[in-house]
Amino acid sequence: MLNKLIHNSRNLFILGAVLAALAFVLAFSLLSKAQQSPTTLAAPVQPTPVPAPALVAKTNVPVFTPIVDLKTAQQYFAEQPAKSNVNPDYVKGFAGLQVLLAQAPRHLALALPKGMQLMTSSLITNTAPGAVDFSPLLNAGEVAETISVQPVGADNGNIQPSDYVDLLVSYKVHPNVGSSGSGSIPGIDYASSPPSTQESQTTLQSLRVLNVAGANYTLAMSHQDALVLKWAKDTNGTVDLVVRSADDATHKKVFKTTPILPDYLQHKLVNGFVLP
Repeated sequence: MLNKLIHNSRNLFILGAVLAALAFVLAFSLLSKAQQSPTTLAAPVQPTPVPAPALVAKTNVPVFTPIVDLKTAQQYFAEQPAKSNVNPDYVKGFAGLQVLLAQAPRHLALALPKGMQLMTSSLITNTAPGAVDFSPLLNAGEVAETISVQPVGADNGNIQPSDYVDLLVSYKVHPNVGSSGSGSIPGIDYASSPPSTQESQTTLQSLRVLNVAGANYTLAMSHQDALVLKWAKDTNGTVDLVVRSADDATHKKVFKTTPILPDYLQHKLVNGFVLP
């Protein structure tokens, strides 16, 4: 029977086709396994590293707050998971802060509102024991000037860095008083020669407080305002500092005030002075 199958050309053609089909299936199977093997042997995917936590202010932290150790820092800051779009300059948790403090004690360069993240650039070191570097705190065109004001003239000593204040000045003036008016205008010292009185006026407005050291207040102001403040000190004027409201400070509102002189006391007050 095999001889008949071999000698029949048609049968040989069918047999060849079957063998070719088997060879194709075998080759296709081997090729598919070869292509799948690299995927099977690929290295496992590494998990994405978790970023270090951020430090967030638990309350409003005033400018110049000293950050000297972790115990102090924990009073003002808490760790929170860092967001994906966090500023690369952020302090990387209490562990990162400890590294910074190991280099030198720090203090805040600017006030930090509640909920704000702590940045490395916000922590600056003192240039000398007890000294403060004001340069990073000043805007372009500003200078720092210090004046001594007793607590009774500075909101009972409760003015803090980052407050905005106005400067009130009283100084002596010499009014033009005729001989017939001698002794008739209240507030004038006729015993002095020439007769003198005090004028009180709002002299400078919207000054940012940089530092408070006892009765000494360091203020940020323009170069021209610094000259006015120097004049107030040189003329021994009586200076008061009054704190602005947060809204007036934000918008730097300018107020026009009337100087206080004897004429104002006599004619502008609701219950003015009555001449004898």
